[in-house]
Amino acid sequence: MSKPTSVPQFDIEEENSTHCYADYEFVKELSSGAFGRVLIMNLKQTGEPFVMKRVPFKDPIKIQMAMQEVDMLLKVQSENIVRLVEWF
Repeated sequence: MSKPTSVPQFDIEEENSTHCYADYEFVKELSSGAFGRVLIMNLKQTGEPFVMKRVPFKDPIKIQMAMQEVDMLLKVQSENIVRLVEWF
């Protein structure tokens, strides 16, 4: 089992990305539900595949829940949990 490593701390109210949605090419939708859609996307610049979770930011409660999820993913590192790469 791997040892946890330190996770850089970010202000989760700010995006931490050099990319935006337009930098990715849609491949297919994996699932959708009340809290957003999960998509397979390729980074246009490299063709590297990523899984993206799109959450609509119309409801303040959903915004808060999304930010809590970002915070949790920044703190947790495990081979059994998807690694957060960036958010925007």
